[in-house]
Amino acid sequence: MSQKKKKKIKISELDFNNIGSWPQQAKTVFCVLLAAFIVVMTYLLVIRGKVEELEGLERREADLRAQFETEQAARPTSNRCASSWRRWSRCCSRCCASCPARPRCRT
Repeated sequence: MSQKKKKKIKISELDFNNIGSWPQQAKTVFCVLLAAFIVVMTYLLVIRGKVEELEGLERREADLRAQFETEQAARPTSNRCASSWRRWSRCCSRCCASCPARPRCRT
């Protein structure tokens, strides 16, 4: 078996104007660092803003939900009143229907 000696890479010897001539290990490390930089910048510039926007929308949703529940809690009271009014109206209609008709005055 032949063993290849790993050559130490000095950053000062790398030519940034000719990345193609770099050793494979240096290219790999550079690509990994570049990918990590892109991921971090994407998070900071795009995703973090969306996360903050989402949190704001979730707070607004909770406020609107609480307002809706408060309004719904008050609504059955008005429905009960309307229901009572309809029952009372039907009762009065039956009572009036059972009363004899008034004789008309003849003049």
